[in-house]
Amino acid sequence: MSNPIYQMDKQCKSAKEFIDFFLAELLFKPQHIFDANRPGLNGYIFRGQACSLPLLASAFRPGDPLKVYTPQTPGKNKCSEIDKRQWDLGWQLKAELRAVFLFLEEADKQGIVTPLEYINTREHQDLIKNALNREKDADYDSPFPAPHLLTNLALAQHHGVPTRLIDWSESPFIAAFFAALAYGATESVCLDEKDLISVFFLNTDPIRNGHAGISLVSAPRRNNTFLHVQKGLFTYIPNANAFFLHEGRWPTLEDITESCGELKGALGRFQLPASQAKELLKLLYLLGITKSSLMPSLDNAANAFQYRKTIFS
Repeated sequence: MSNPIYQMDKQCKSAKEFIDFFLAELLFKPQHIFDANRPGLNGYIFRGQACSLPLLASAFRPGDPLKVYTPQTPGKNKCSEIDKRQWDLGWQLKAELRAVFLFLEEADKQGIVTPLEYINTREHQDLIKNALNREKDADYDSPFPAPHLLTNLALAQHHGVPTRLIDWSESPFIAAFFAALAYGATESVCLDEKDLISVFFLNTDPIRNGHAGISLVSAPRRNNTFLHVQKGLFTYIPNANAFFLHEGRWPTLEDITESCGELKGALGRFQLPASQAKELLKLLYLLGITKSSLMPSLDNAANAFQYRKTIFS
């Protein structure tokens, strides 16, 4: 059954139908030469997930994703329920920034070029202090993180550090690959007939026109091979902190597109049974989309035959 919060919410039966949808759907076809200059396909960007859950940033997910980066994780406090949200917010912000800094610092120690500037490591300390002290009059509506830190977060996010950014690709087929990989390239995965993989698509027009509900982050690709070949970019919710304090939970992208008038109808979803994941990877292989092409490294080159053996066996 389709979900009304999505502009389009379809489920197909076969991998070929899945591919054909993105090739044939008029929504993604430029109608004018200037349309071809918009991000992605006709202004749409794409994200693949090995599930049908709403779009929630990795730093906001259950299970203490930031616990390895900080001695005090969000949610582990002894204050009253009245102050709990501000306390949790303070530790959440501290843990998010610390996770990114530790990643960049270690890369810098190894001589790897990163956007690290040590002068910025104290960024947002007043906001964190106000939250931990449960200051009622502090400005929690201001965008977080600061714009000049977004490149740092984008690099960290793309290498597995939990952040409040969400990964997207300008290609629906690259997004489809990442949706199918966990199921289709694993020999011993157990499938339930209800398991689905999803490709989400987002219209960036209202975002690029200045709507504050969601922001688009285009990080430099020149020194990031994976980001370059995956045609990657990111979104984030600038006012997620205010949403958390008001609702007691972190916002999904669906929360924002559903509640903001200019963003209504901007988000869509196309789903496929997970049992078709391997067949989808076969079709993507014919299009030149493989693990080694999207994540070029000597290790993935060495494992390329095993990948082909797995998906074609």
